[in-house]
Amino acid sequence: MKKLASIGFALAAIMFVLAGTGFAEALPAFKLKSADGSMVSNETLKDKSAVLVFAQTACSQCRTEMKAIDKNLEAIQEKARVYVVLVDTNEERGAMLYEQMGFKAPVIFDSSYSLPSALGINATPATVVVDKTGTITMKQVGYSPAVISDIMGKI
Repeated sequence: MKKLASIGFALAAIMFVLAGTGFAEALPAFKLKSADGSMVSNETLKDKSAVLVFAQTACSQCRTEMKAIDKNLEAIQEKARVYVVLVDTNEERGAMLYEQMGFKAPVIFDSSYSLPSALGINATPATVVVDKTGTITMKQVGYSPAVISDIMGKI
């Protein structure tokens, strides 16, 4: 038990040191198709912050988060680009369900889960905020009622 506590303390210390050094994670390179057929990539996100919400249409917490995003979409879009990244394995069905649910945020597809995997995200919903330089300023896995204030504080 003491050994486990020591390992936990050492990891926390390393994370604290790295946070103090300005160590930052860059958004991995990606190129994904949007619902309108255009391609969205790192180049698309240049010069403006971006909010990427990774979701599945069958996920109830994802739908709750997407409703919160949609309710605040205009305010968020004043400061950042917003994309819902649907990771449904059937893109056509996911797009249809997303549209039926009435969500307005632009959609891009990642049915192979390549971008979330590259980010170390293993569950949905997940929200990533990227600044205009491509540096990740927020990565949150799971829904939180504070997600909108968290996003607004990071863009």
